Amino acid sequence: MVLDIGRCSDPTGWWMSEKLDGVRAYWNGKQFLSRNGNVYSAPAWFTKCLPTDMHLDGELFCGRKMFQTTVSVCKTDSSKRWKDCNVVFMVGTECRRC
Repeated sequence: MVLDIGRCSDPTGWWMSEKLDGVRAYWNGKQFLSRNGNVYSAPAWFTKCLPTDMHLDGELFCGRKMFQTTVSVCKTDSSKRWKDCNVVFMVGTECRRC
């Protein structure tokens, strides 16, 4: 489908955010899951401040031009590199209560 710019010229009411080159992750209040339902084994120190009564949809991100590193860290069970690589969880503007 091709975007018709003429019909979409007024950006009022729209939100915009930077496209991060990270790994899509869903926090279910207990653990991170991929789009396919695979578990990302984040260390306890990383998840201890995340809400247990709220689901969050976001992006695990190590930085610009670090996509391969982010994938490697997130997919490796109990990787010690979470801290070394400065992994952050960037959450969009929508959150859903459990």
